[in-house]
Amino acid sequence: LIYIKLEDFNRAIEDSDMAIELNPQFTRAYMRKASALFEMPHIEGSLEQACTALEAGLSTVSEENKEGMPQE
Repeated sequence: LIYIKLEDFNRAIEDSDMAIELNPQFTRAYMRKASALFEMPHIEGSLEQACTALEAGLSTVSEENKEGMPQE
């Protein structure tokens, strides 16, 4: 987030990529990368990252719901 505030968008993308590599379900990393791409502006890349964040978030929610469901 700090790199975006400093307008160092390349570093923000690198930082986001490292976070995604460590945890592919970390939706904030995808959204921060999308924000950095949007500011550069790389609108298409930004939209792609936002969609990936949504998919990762839905996957996480789906897994959490499976764990909380009663067993038959």
